[in-house]
Amino acid sequence: MRERCVSTSVGERFVVRPDTDLRHSGADLDIMARLGVARIDTVRLDPDLGRGPTYREDSVDRTVPGRGGLPLAAILAALPRNVVIGLEVPMPSAGPPPCFEEEDVTTPFQDAYGPWAVIAGGSDGVGAAFAHKIASRGLNVVLVARRVPVLEESAAEIRDAYGVEVRTAALDLSAPDAVSALVKATSGIEVGLFVFNAGADDTSCAFLDKPVEAHGSLVQRNCTAVMEAAHRFGAPMTARGRGGMVLVTSGAAWAGGAALSVYGATKAFDLILAESLWAEWHEAGVHVLGLVLGRTDTPSLRRTMDVDGDMASGGLADPDDVAETALDHLADGPVWIHGSADPTGGSPLGSLRRRDAVLLMSRPRPVKTE
Repeated sequence: MRERCVSTSVGERFVVRPDTDLRHSGADLDIMARLGVARIDTVRLDPDLGRGPTYREDSVDRTVPGRGGLPLAAILAALPRNVVIGLEVPMPSAGPPPCFEEEDVTTPFQDAYGPWAVIAGGSDGVGAAFAHKIASRGLNVVLVARRVPVLEESAAEIRDAYGVEVRTAALDLSAPDAVSALVKATSGIEVGLFVFNAGADDTSCAFLDKPVEAHGSLVQRNCTAVMEAAHRFGAPMTARGRGGMVLVTSGAAWAGGAALSVYGATKAFDLILAESLWAEWHEAGVHVLGLVLGRTDTPSLRRTMDVDGDMASGGLADPDDVAETALDHLADGPVWIHGSADPTGGSPLGSLRRRDAVLLMSRPRPVKTE
């Protein structure tokens, strides 16, 4: 829930912060009804004004800093007698009560990336984790995925948990017109953050064992759709001078490997695209991050790989940790390598000859046979 900044007719500004742990008197409830907030936690001077310390319940000085001893009630009073954060405050003996004007106070994250975020591939796994973490930071979200039941279930969970607006777009991002449909679905809202997470390959196999049409579908989703989305949604961000874009890529981008041919190539495309867009946009105030993931505990991985051993040894990254870390470091692009001791560094295979790197990437993986 956002804080509310309350401006009074005498020129001071305070913030009323919601807190579910407090109990309020009837007078408090009347004040809260007037201010349109659920709880009163702390009344303080707006820090942007730089006028002194927070005014709290346990404050020894029960007058407002910077007002020369003027009682708090002279500024924040809506009843003949009221209680604010546990302090009895008498109504001034004369004069009308001050008028209140409300305005939303946003967080730095909301200012940089709000009010809406689009998460492509947002119904489960890392995408769903991104959706929850972004919503918890106060942004409205648009979830994009193919499976309608899972999509709507995720949307309902986010609405209930965070009280933000949630829209859904049931789209197959491997379809040639998918991004155009997404642009249409998001018309009329300001998208300040775009996360492109769709792009897993559920059928790791040799190049010739998969139809060329399947390879083409993967290229459409992981390359063409990513490029088009970056162009369509990045242009308004650069025009506004703020925003963020996360392109989720993979350690498969570091080098070629058997059974990873097209998938690895598409993820290398995403990584280079993210780095290039960061170089072009960061001075315009738009943050671009190529998020490189290793093996992560997602439904897609579980469908294709035997992960029991990795789970027992803690060998898989947690999607919630992935999303939280990426959002914390969105401004630290162009690349964030999750789980690395040097997350903004280069390829961990950089010291190897290319042939050795390819052989390393080609080692057999534990494929699930059940």
